[in-house]
Amino acid sequence: MSELSHSAPAPAGRLAESLEAVRRQLPLPEELLRPADTEDRDRLAVIIETSARGEAIIDLARQLTSRDLRHIFPLLSEPVPADARFEHYHEKLYLIIRERACPSLYRYGWSVFQQVYPSAPVARGLAILCSILDIKQHSQKTSVRSRRGQNQPPLISNLVAPDARQFEDRLLKVLVQRNVPLEQFMTSFAVRSDMPFGASLLARCFIAGDARLYAGGHLQFRQALAKASPDRQAALIHRLFQLKDLPPETTNRYYQEIYRQFGDPERGHPIWSQVKSRDLRRFRDWITAATIGSHCRKNKAKARFYLHYARFVESIEQWDDDTLLLRFPGFLIADDRRQPLFAVYYELSDPEILPFDFQQSQDDLNPANPQVPHRRVEDAVSRSSTQGPVGLLFDETGLATSAMFMDFCLSKKRIASRSQLKNISRSG
Repeated sequence: MSELSHSAPAPAGRLAESLEAVRRQLPLPEELLRPADTEDRDRLAVIIETSARGEAIIDLARQLTSRDLRHIFPLLSEPVPADARFEHYHEKLYLIIRERACPSLYRYGWSVFQQVYPSAPVARGLAILCSILDIKQHSQKTSVRSRRGQNQPPLISNLVAPDARQFEDRLLKVLVQRNVPLEQFMTSFAVRSDMPFGASLLARCFIAGDARLYAGGHLQFRQALAKASPDRQAALIHRLFQLKDLPPETTNRYYQEIYRQFGDPERGHPIWSQVKSRDLRRFRDWITAATIGSHCRKNKAKARFYLHYARFVESIEQWDDDTLLLRFPGFLIADDRRQPLFAVYYELSDPEILPFDFQQSQDDLNPANPQVPHRRVEDAVSRSSTQGPVGLLFDETGLATSAMFMDFCLSKKRIASRSQLKNISRSG
């Protein structure tokens, strides 16, 4: 018999402990700022703050292990207490960076830069590191083999120094000058769009860029919108609403992202208080059109009818899963998607009180049901009366009569002038 034997697999608990030990020893750059990793960082911070500047800190830098070096940029990202011991704290960290500059330190520094952006101390430390690495990379002492063996992103300083003023604007200008697409830059330089720097850069692109940038960029717009500050979110929305020449399908995708993030303005998300009234109206018009389009998906003629008058809709309410209430000034229309050729018009004497009393739990009777006692639309037109309920028809013959009735109601109630109605007829 063979003396070889297979060892039993480690229990799940031991495997989890082993994996956690590996994570502690070899954390990913984005894991360095986690609270679990603060013990070693705090120990190193005490050593640095109690060491004198000059030769003492340089000697300390030479003694630091690679595990110690990974904490340098996280230490730069932390606020410095107003204490005499910390007077030259950042300068000491910069000396350590100068003394121990290496590609692996850049990997950690670049990741921390993206996570805590904008941070002036981190940006300054990264700029110092870039300047030294740039010299080393061009030095004759650096072998071709060692450069090839480093799986590192390019130095950001090859484009713009990370501590430069107006860093984002200057970076975008360089990318345009070199004809480098934003997506290519983010891939090549390992920029993560889910971190503050990547999201901020994306937001700046959408705010400063032209309409061409918006083609196919709605997913990046979503990330930028989710990570941006309220002021920048408002700027992103305003910039989008300024672009009048976007194709309808592109506009629809971006408006969906805004709706997904902030919902209907009627729900009161704080961002809507920062949006201009003209932009707000435009977005509400889109919500109205999108709601009508979704509700009348199987009846294009009815959808076109409602969209024709959509600019006069004050609000849309959901009565039940199949029924919408389209509120106009002075009247409303109840529409059941299960009744493709029929809807019911109701006059509103009080905008706060619905002109009917149905239980929403009743499946067979709702405000749009043909069994509701109503007048024929032809009768209402012939009598020049806006008194409801009136049954609107959407077959080939009924559409024209229903449109005549709608025009009459809008004019009679001074919601729209005759010239306005003529204009929407031409545009329709």
